Amino acid sequence: MTIVSTIVTLLIFTVIVVVHEYGHFVAARKNGIMVEEFAVGMGPVIFSRKKGETLYSIRAFPIGGFCKMLGEEDESDDPRSFSSKKVWQRIVVCMAGVVMNFLLAVVLGCIIISATSMRTPLITDVIDGNPAQIAGILPGDRILKIDGKKIWAHDYVGHYLGIVGSNPVEIVLERNGSRVSTVLTPYAEPLSNGVLKYYMGVIVENKVGFFSNEKGEYETAGFAETVKGAFGQSLFYVSTVIDGVSQLFQRKVDADDLLGPIGMGQIVDSGLREAVQMEEESAMRDFTIFAVRLAMLLSANLAVMNLLPIPALDGGRIVFLIIEGVRRRPIDPEKEGWIHLAGFALVMLLGILVAFNDIRRIF
Repeated sequence: MTIVSTIVTLLIFTVIVVVHEYGHFVAARKNGIMVEEFAVGMGPVIFSRKKGETLYSIRAFPIGGFCKMLGEEDESDDPRSFSSKKVWQRIVVCMAGVVMNFLLAVVLGCIIISATSMRTPLITDVIDGNPAQIAGILPGDRILKIDGKKIWAHDYVGHYLGIVGSNPVEIVLERNGSRVSTVLTPYAEPLSNGVLKYYMGVIVENKVGFFSNEKGEYETAGFAETVKGAFGQSLFYVSTVIDGVSQLFQRKVDADDLLGPIGMGQIVDSGLREAVQMEEESAMRDFTIFAVRLAMLLSANLAVMNLLPIPALDGGRIVFLIIEGVRRRPIDPEKEGWIHLAGFALVMLLGILVAFNDIRRIF
């Protein structure tokens, strides 16, 4: 990897994690919890400043950050401690990081659409002789669901067809204000790398962003459409992560396919090299859009992964809080601490495995 791609990768990860921790920070402050330190980066402190009760610090290694709350790890009698707050307040604090990551994905999505374009689930044309025409799909139809899954962004259609392959799928459409259901069997065409890609045989609406180079060729997406499109694209990324986790547990995909920071760095490096090979005036713009899109995907990814019911992650903490709410008394702190430690060890082990796979791909 080049120095530039390494810096960009670290910057992307740091921004995503810091935004996540800022969600915890804001929620903690709103619920009267004392935040002892809010840090950008990890490792030794290179700059710090105390404002009120909180120490704000910048640390040596730009690989994330953290929000340290009073009573988060240990019991505390202080009324401003995390452990002294009601169960619902602590759940809100744990959820806040996830919410911020999703909102960040939406904001980044708005930037991408404004600079490029977006495809909507509205069908503008049906290709003759293809499954969509045979199934009775018409221009003007809007795709609402595929096999019961709501379509937030058209990209999910291609993603889902790739999962089901040549098996029949049920499509629910909106036609002249009414709902119409039909069944079709996707067809496959090989890509340049030999991988099969599955299609329905339709052309969908394309709208360009306000700052797009293609402005004038297509209808321009308004502000509300841009936000709606970014929201749908973020939900699409969330859906792909959920599908990926589901397929991993079903052994439909291999753990070797997982990517970590090193693998992401390789992707950034590849994107940078491709951009440099293009025209000089568009290289920086194309690479910036590529990096923002990757950050959007990772932010949505982190939102989902943090909700998994694994100890040491936000989802694991929420599970313990729900149990506490049902039992009306907390789980023994020492036992919970050991469980979170085991969960942390599991996450670290997975991180090492993913890093090993990343390095193996390089060589």
